[in-house]
Amino acid sequence: MRAWLFTAAMAGLLLAGVARAGEPAAPVTLAAVEQVPATVSLTLPGSVIARREAELSVEVAGLVAELAVDAGDRVQAGDVLLGLRQRPQELTLAAARAEVQRARARAELATVQARRQGDLLRRQMTPQDSYDQALALRREAAAELASAEARVALLEDELARHTLKAPFDGVIDRKLTELGAWVRPGDAVLRLVELAALRVEFALPQAHYPLVEPGTPVQLRFDAIPGDPLQATVARLIAVGQPAARTFRVQVELSNPRYRYAPGMSVDATLMPAAGATVTTVPRDALVRRPDGSALLWLAREQDGGLSAVALPVRPGRALGDRLEVSADGLSAGARVVVHGNERLRPGQALRVVDVP
Repeated sequence: MRAWLFTAAMAGLLLAGVARAGEPAAPVTLAAVEQVPATVSLTLPGSVIARREAELSVEVAGLVAELAVDAGDRVQAGDVLLGLRQRPQELTLAAARAEVQRARARAELATVQARRQGDLLRRQMTPQDSYDQALALRREAAAELASAEARVALLEDELARHTLKAPFDGVIDRKLTELGAWVRPGDAVLRLVELAALRVEFALPQAHYPLVEPGTPVQLRFDAIPGDPLQATVARLIAVGQPAARTFRVQVELSNPRYRYAPGMSVDATLMPAAGATVTTVPRDALVRRPDGSALLWLAREQDGGLSAVALPVRPGRALGDRLEVSADGLSAGARVVVHGNERLRPGQALRVVDVP
């Protein structure tokens, strides 16, 4: 913001020049900057969008053996949507579980033998080497058991990845595979869209950017649902503009427990001024537009017992009758701006107040 003001101010100085010593005072007419209640609403077209949507894919390659849903079906988080053929993995897992049983038996036997060798060693009925060997065999058996159990856990995870479950509540928007199809990781098989919680999104022209923030009241009228407008508030203003259109995205959260609304619906969003909100206004003639598209006001500042001109870059907003909404850092109610005689002013030029011609 400060960088923008500095650039615009420098552009104004270069275009307007600087007042010269001894230059006569410019005859001007002044008017006061006013803060007025923000009563003007703004209606913008928008659309209902999904808060969450995802193209679901499988984690492992395989043949589609089960397809539990079709397009349009509503599902809940955790519901099974699709299953791959998993008989080979089931058999491999069964063999791995059997190996765990064998490894556990060997570990138990090694533990018993190590305990016996310890008893014999305390009674000096066996050499130290025999006891040490029994301890080593027990550690080896324990390691084999841990390895077998880890393999079972790995195979169980692989088997679980042959089943695709819903990550959140929603509706199946599209089915992108069929029974018998071979799918690979990364292949989209289903498209899931959340419906219980939606959003309304619309584009805000840059001239109105300073007037909108999270919490700004908004009324929503849906073309497909007649009746009184829905009262809501702005959830977020995405502070990254669209360069071509000079607009900013605004989003409103939309609860949809009864599935009354759907993504893709058109909506008219009317931004309402917050209670007690005010806007800064100046007469329309006070605004000076530059060839580069920027705009500025000439402020009348007291200096050395007189008035001098000070250029202030501003962002113009909506027209309010014969006045214009503006925003700029350092502009407050009561400040005096030049309304007539502002076409050729220079920064620092002395001003002489005259009546309106």
